[in-house]
Amino acid sequence: MNDKDEKPPLDREEAFHKGVELFNQGNYHEGHEFWEDIWREEPHPERLFFQGLIQICAALLHLSWNHRRGSGNHVQRATEKLNKFTPTHMGIDVESLLAQIANMFDPGNVEKYLGRELGPDEAPKISYVPSSERASDRK
Repeated sequence: MNDKDEKPPLDREEAFHKGVELFNQGNYHEGHEFWEDIWREEPHPERLFFQGLIQICAALLHLSWNHRRGSGNHVQRATEKLNKFTPTHMGIDVESLLAQIANMFDPGNVEKYLGRELGPDEAPKISYVPSSERASDRK
C-alpha cells in the first residue's frame, strides 16, 4: 500500500462511526477495515464486539458471493460474540442488528439473498440509540 492509499489516522470514536456509516451504505469491506484497525488495539473483551461486527461484514460479503456455508459460519460466530453486548453497546442497537441478521439468514429467507448485492431496503442497518435509552453500554 502506498501513501496515497492509506487512510488518514482517525481516533477510535471516529473510526467506529465511519465503520457504521460505511456498513449502512452497504460498503461492508470498507466498513470492516475501519473496525479492524480498532479491533487490533482493543483489549479483551471489548475486542470481541469489534470482531463480531467484522464477522457480520464478512458474512454479508460471503452471502453476495453465493457462499452460503461461509456466510452462515461467520453469522454464527458473530452472533455468539455480539450477544454478549446486547441490547446496546457503544450507542448502537446491537439487539436490532442481530434480529435483522437472524431474519436474513433464516433458512426460509437466505436463498433470496444469495449471490447478489443487497438493495438499500433489504440490507441490515446499524441504528444508534439515544443515550437516555441505552441499557448496557459499557463505554
